[in-house]
Amino acid sequence: MPTALLICGMFTAAVMLTWMFLYYTAPATGLFFMLALQSLRHLRLWRWRKSQIGRFVVWAILILCVVSFVFFCVNLPRLSDKWLRFPRARILAHLQQDGGRHLVIVRYGPNKSPHDEWVYNEADIDSAKVVWAREMDATQNRKLIEYFKDRQVWLLEPNAETPRLIPYSGDSVAKIILRRERF
Repeated sequence: MPTALLICGMFTAAVMLTWMFLYYTAPATGLFFMLALQSLRHLRLWRWRKSQIGRFVVWAILILCVVSFVFFCVNLPRLSDKWLRFPRARILAHLQQDGGRHLVIVRYGPNKSPHDEWVYNEADIDSAKVVWAREMDATQNRKLIEYFKDRQVWLLEPNAETPRLIPYSGDSVAKIILRRERF
């Protein structure tokens, strides 16, 4: 038990001192559950003035966990709509509702965050309703568009203040590039 507490403390300190995604803590999940169960076992034996108050506290904790799980499940439909607040998810949902097949060419700006990735696709990219691709040079873009010729092609600039789709055409893209080079 002391070794598990030491490992858990060191892991918690490492997580707090470094920036990481929450799912990197998954390897320690079993350790946290083991410590929680051991704590409940010890808490169950707690007595105060000859009454077994520990049993009451353990049951109260377990009932609270079940009630909070039920509350979460009841509110799940409302919580699942919150993911649509993210621009990529909102755009993807809009394109999927459209019913057609789409190719979204993503043009990143000069100050793209490495954690703000928009281009990722389904495993079977050829049969996906929406395909995301990074913008390349004109020749490579043309090859990409020819390969996905049965799709409506969109241009997306995620670094804009409000990312939105605009229909992709060689002329409009050339005008946008020229306008940028002037300033």
